[in-house]
Amino acid sequence: MGTEPYNFLNGCLNLLLLEDDPGYQDLILEFLEPVKIFVFRKASTTSSAMQFINNNQKFHLCILDLGISDYAGDEFFILRNYADCIPCIVLTGSQSPGKGAACIQLGAKMVMEKGSRFKFDIFYSSICEHTIRGILSQKAAKKASDTLNASIDILLQRNPSTVTQWAEYLLITDRQMRNLWYNETGFGAKHILELHMLLSNAFRYYQYILFGKKDVRVTTSWQDDSRSHLFFNNHREEIEKILMN
Repeated sequence: MGTEPYNFLNGCLNLLLLEDDPGYQDLILEFLEPVKIFVFRKASTTSSAMQFINNNQKFHLCILDLGISDYAGDEFFILRNYADCIPCIVLTGSQSPGKGAACIQLGAKMVMEKGSRFKFDIFYSSICEHTIRGILSQKAAKKASDTLNASIDILLQRNPSTVTQWAEYLLITDRQMRNLWYNETGFGAKHILELHMLLSNAFRYYQYILFGKKDVRVTTSWQDDSRSHLFFNNHREEIEKILMN
């Protein structure tokens, strides 16, 4: 029996789950268990979540429930203080539009209502999108140029296969794209592009595992991870800098 595709990425990313309902916590963790790229840290109070954060743990995504106000009496504490550096998806049993709006204003990437309306496919797609976007965006300075931010949007929306194609989509030259990324982030555009392709393909593979072929509108070519594995091995140090700094 062969090894599972993308097993070389196992545990590369950290996900923080803040949920005080044991049943719902187990439901989320059981659903995401096949997504081996993540290491899961679970917390039932904001105080315990803060212990992970204060321990210099780098998180690539936070899934949090509203209504947990043990820390500073503020159920929005994580959003208010960390949404700019940790992409946050909010799960809530509240039907208050005011609370949902407050979450978005504080930087939440998505707010999803628990219960019968909850859609696991939408939830998973949001996890993939905002994990990858967060990794790319955090390589940019807080005052990144509009062009750099636009290049991230183009990369996520159009999935270019080369730096030249990526630059053409943005209506700049290949050299300008390479200079843009190196000058503003210190990372090469080629490495950023390859990392995006690597993570996107890995998440598509896990989508296939979770939902089956009928829910994946791509060919199965992404199941062959040999090219991605070679890139990862050849550029491990650079990839780790991008993921963990």
